[in-house]
Amino acid sequence: MKIKKGTTRTTFIFDYVVVKIPAINFIIVFKEIYYSLKLAMPVIRKQGFKKYYLKKKAIKRRATEKEKAHIQKESEELGLELIPCKSYEIFSIKYLMFSGIMANWNEYLFYRETKNLFVLPTYLSIFGLINFQKRGKEIYFWNSDEIREYICINSVDEDQIFCDSHTFAKKENFCLDGDKLKMLDYGSRHVHNFLRLNGDKLFNNFIKPPV
Repeated sequence: MKIKKGTTRTTFIFDYVVVKIPAINFIIVFKEIYYSLKLAMPVIRKQGFKKYYLKKKAIKRRATEKEKAHIQKESEELGLELIPCKSYEIFSIKYLMFSGIMANWNEYLFYRETKNLFVLPTYLSIFGLINFQKRGKEIYFWNSDEIREYICINSVDEDQIFCDSHTFAKKENFCLDGDKLKMLDYGSRHVHNFLRLNGDKLFNNFIKPPV
């Protein structure tokens, strides 16, 4: 068994299956809660909780409206439906607590719904707390740039990878399943519409280079 630690999840690699669990650092979580309260309490004492809450809510609403306008413009330019970020996808206490859980759950739901050819099958998720996924083989013939180039060439628009550039930037997020290239880390919701649009082509056009 091998163990790989990612930003939000820890993966245990067995012979035929990998097990993914959320990586939650409770020390950092408690520190973030403490410092958030430390910053908020003087304002709450001065303005009152209701005024503080309504002000935060108004700021969040304006940011959401601005983000939606930007996303709509980018979606039209890329020919790909982009989606707004949720609170657990932006660095915060919610991110520290729930990003790994939701990444697991998103992978399971996406594979169950689509059976997308370009992703490694996720067999089971126990409420996002533990995932069981098929094991792939390490890619030894391409580096990260070459994988990204292949994906760009075989996408409707080469800039569509920027729907989630973090996912497409790392070779470790991809593997071989038999002789086919597949994505093993697709827990980000932001890659799902990309995979719906391009997954079949990315799967079918791949030819494993000769050793």
